Amino acid sequence: MIVALSRFTIRCNDEQSYRQWHREHACHEAHKSIPKELKLVPGSAEVRLLEIFTD
Repeated sequence: MIVALSRFTIRCNDEQSYRQWHREHACHEAHKSIPKELKLVPGSAEVRLLEIFTD
């Protein structure tokens, strides 16, 4: 069995922008770069929403 860990980073100005992107065609286009052989283990995907503070 081959196990692969992947992390994808999407930068948006706010959560609403992320959720909008996730529903749009661009999100589906981004998924095309994922190898077809790579399968998610059900329940293993996690979305983390982070706030970044700058001066």
